[in-house]
Amino acid sequence: MVALVIPIYSFSAIGMTNDSLLCDRTIPELEERVDEIDVRLASLSHFTLRGGVGAIGYRSLYSANAKKPKSIGVSWDTPKKIDEIILVPVIGRAHVNHYEAEGFPICFSIYCGTSDPGNEKLIATYTEDDALLPRTAPLVIPFGGVEASWIRIDVSKLAPDPFGSRHILQLAETMVFNGTKNVALHGHVTTTDDRRSGRAWRSENLVDGFVPYLMDSPSGEPSPSVISQIGTGDPAMLTIDLEEEHSIDRIHLHTAQLTDNLPYMFDSRFGVPEHLRIEGAHQSDFSDSTILLDFWQSSAFDTAPIIVRNIPPQTCRYVRLIASTPYSFPTKKKERSRFGFAEIELFSGSENVALGKPFSANFTLGYFAKTTTPLTDGRNLYGNILPIRGWLDELALRQKLEKERPLVTKELNHRYTRQKKQLTWLIRLAGVLGISIIFGVFFDWALRQRAIYRTRERIAADIHDELGANLHAIGLLGNLARILKDSPDEQSDILIRLQEMAKRTGLAARYCTNTLNAKELYEDLVEDMRRTTERLVADLDHEILFNDEELLHRLKLRRRIDLFLFYKECLANIIRHSGATRVSVRVEMTPKQLAVTVSDNGRGTGDIVPRSLRRRARLLGATVTATTPADGGTCIQLTRSIKKRDLMKKESI
Repeated sequence: MVALVIPIYSFSAIGMTNDSLLCDRTIPELEERVDEIDVRLASLSHFTLRGGVGAIGYRSLYSANAKKPKSIGVSWDTPKKIDEIILVPVIGRAHVNHYEAEGFPICFSIYCGTSDPGNEKLIATYTEDDALLPRTAPLVIPFGGVEASWIRIDVSKLAPDPFGSRHILQLAETMVFNGTKNVALHGHVTTTDDRRSGRAWRSENLVDGFVPYLMDSPSGEPSPSVISQIGTGDPAMLTIDLEEEHSIDRIHLHTAQLTDNLPYMFDSRFGVPEHLRIEGAHQSDFSDSTILLDFWQSSAFDTAPIIVRNIPPQTCRYVRLIASTPYSFPTKKKERSRFGFAEIELFSGSENVALGKPFSANFTLGYFAKTTTPLTDGRNLYGNILPIRGWLDELALRQKLEKERPLVTKELNHRYTRQKKQLTWLIRLAGVLGISIIFGVFFDWALRQRAIYRTRERIAADIHDELGANLHAIGLLGNLARILKDSPDEQSDILIRLQEMAKRTGLAARYCTNTLNAKELYEDLVEDMRRTTERLVADLDHEILFNDEELLHRLKLRRRIDLFLFYKECLANIIRHSGATRVSVRVEMTPKQLAVTVSDNGRGTGDIVPRSLRRRARLLGATVTATTPADGGTCIQLTRSIKKRDLMKKESI
């Protein structure tokens, strides 16, 4: 026994039929596959079913058990090298305008061999996973050439009958090919059981060559049948000159196809003689004739649209068909006889040697064709005539592609839907991004405008607070120097202080537009605050206290500048407006909060915070309040939350 032979129509041959494989393909690949299928389908034969009366095929006895084994064997006289098996299903009407196979086996294996003992080989095995049903097309099983004189089909699971209550095995035809020749034609058939229902259902119908399809090729122009009325005199004859000697081993007779109307006007016997003798000869007068085929038909069960006969090879040049007993049918007045075919093919091996050769007739032609040319033009009512094997292969491939196409289009539609959703989301996202960009531009513009305003405000505050305080101090020192003109030592000290103040004012003026660069002015905030206190309120009773000088040193430069200028503006306001004699300052710094309290015993401002202090507090990002203590004066309190970003790391100090 040999290994399983995989059918040729696998995924790699006909395309994608598995959902997981479809999911791996891109949209362009799926679209390309649909186009490939459409192009291929346009080139394949169509499913066109027979009508009328005729042999159907083989039917087994009914079984209540689907897994009851059944077997079919087909044998022929001498071993042949076979390379393909075709199983043609029995076709039934599933519902309106829909046909499906009936009784086609679900699980089965096919073996072949010769008469030699132990020469059995496994050709193919099919299980439920192969999903052979539903189908209308023949099942094509190609394999490497194997020498065999028989095949056997062992069925392990039957299909339900059309009513679903029992199970049955049915097949219309079993074909075994050696190249283009069906070696199983009219072979010997053995079955497990045979439900013989008249001539329509018999085991020998499995190898009669009749299939439930009409050959409907997608290419070629239609050709009429050659059918003529013949008299009751001498036998009607059609004669052909093959122009050279050929060994004839097979004959195909395509019966007349008068119209494509439904129902048909006549059955498939129309024009086929009840007794047809086909002779071959070397001489044109048929003096040395031999019989190639002696065909008898007694009912519609003996004919079909294509009658195929394998014959022992006979070498001849001339061939003639003799209607010994013509086809006849009664009419209202008398019985009429008709003789003719749609096509006559004479094969030498795989070649139709009659193709294009004209027949001659010993009777008058009429009706559809006026000459015998259509008998050998290679066309029927639907178009070009194909080799039987190639035609059935095309039907099998058509069904596979027709099953595949909806799967591919379904996956494509799913991809399109998903792509549409993604596109919708992208459009929405683009809209959100567009709005965000517009908002971002507007926000950036607002930030720039705010920065410009804050810069202008800071410059104005710096000029007012730093330069104003310094100029006021210079004025005070100048008055003091004039008063002490009679005390040279004290006046000299005042003049030195005046000179330092003027120098510091010059530096402040230089950097007032960008005090962040004035690092040399505020490197030591605590010392600067103490020194400024001594300079501005030296004549007043004053004190300044710090709870954590080290933490104050860690304040970033911008914060130190703003804090220093706030404090300096507080002292300037006390000097200018309060008339105080005592000033008290307390600076408290924790990792979470900064608090500065400046109090005096002057005239007081109530709860009103001077505008310059509010502005400076806003630049510092702090809160400022003014209160009046019980003993009079004013208490200015500044508070600000401290963030990590406000402090420098210790190692950077």
